[in-house]
Order: sequence, then C-alpha cells, then structure tokens
Amino acid sequence: MDRFTFQAFLSVSLITMALTPFLISLSPRISERIIQADIHPRIKNGRRYRKPEVNLEDHLIIIGMGITGRRLAETSEDHGIPYIGIDVNPETVKRARDEGLNVYYGDGTHVGVLRHFNVPEAAVMVVAIADYRSTVHAIHEARALNERMKIIARIRGFENTENLYTAGADVVVSEKREATERISGEIFSCYSGVCELEE
Repeated sequence: MDRFTFQAFLSVSLITMALTPFLISLSPRISERIIQADIHPRIKNGRRYRKPEVNLEDHLIIIGMGITGRRLAETSEDHGIPYIGIDVNPETVKRARDEGLNVYYGDGTHVGVLRHFNVPEAAVMVVAIADYRSTVHAIHEARALNERMKIIARIRGFENTENLYTAGADVVVSEKREATERISGEIFSCYSGVCELEE
C-alpha cells in the first residue's frame, strides 16, 4: 500500500483502539437506550424464531438436521409421527423445508428455544449434533423442562457416555462404537467357524 493509505489505516487503527475502552464502559447505557427506543422489534430483540404452524403435543423433536436428523424426519413423515426438526444452519433448514420437512431454525442447546418448540409437551427428543459438549448441554436443559420425555443421544465417536446419562439421556448411540462392535462380531464369528472364507 502507498504512504497515504498506510497513514490512513494507522490513524483509524489508533483511534479505534483509543475509543474501545470508553465504548465498553458505555455499553450498558447504550443498550438501555436501544431497549427504550421506539424501533422495530426485530432490530431490538434480534432474530425471532418462527412459530410452528401446528401446536404439537407428544411429538418428536430432532435437534440437528444432518444425515441422521434428516433420515429420522423422513421416517417420521412416512409413518405419520408428529415431529419438529431444529438446526442452527439456515441453509440446512431452507433445504429441508423446500423438501417438505417440518424443520425450523434454532439453537437446541438454549432453554428458550426448547420452550419455543414445546419441549415440555414432547414425547421423545433425539439430539444428533456433532459437538459433544453441546449435546450434553442440550440434554441437560431438555431434561429440566420435561422429566417424562425419552431422550436419545447420537454421538460420533468414543466420547464418555456417562456424562450424557448423568445429564438425562435415556439412550446413547455411538456411531463408531456400534460400527466397531458390529465389525468385531463379524470377525469373531468367522473364527468361531460360523463363516466360510472363499478362496
């Protein structure tokens, strides 16, 4: 960059660094004024979650619309099981809704979102998100809202399942553990004389 651009960039950086502490100290007052101001609710409150079109009870809630979540939603559609899918990725939600699936945008680890999608009246919840800590947190929050609901957790690897059961999960399914046990069973069955290897 040329000398003038460099000087302008440096000046803006120094001014920003000088103003930051003052802006941080004033942030509570600024936020209070924004809350009291007469502005559009969406600007004031942030993103609003879309309300389900039907009030569901004894329904299935699927948190995470990856491969597992989508298959569960499709199976629920085929069998007439009332369900709601939740995902934090807007593109994933849009694709699923375009395909006719009952999926909504939301972060299933937050208690407010869980209430919004009627977790207290749900029959079953499946947590099928990739992050282990978020899975534990989502289960903990959901269990606090609904003690009778069955909670099924899907994990990818060999993470500690005890934390999930302590948080309130009823069933924990590990993709890698289940796959390893299945493969091991097939191997051991051969050595028990069950299978015949082709030459």
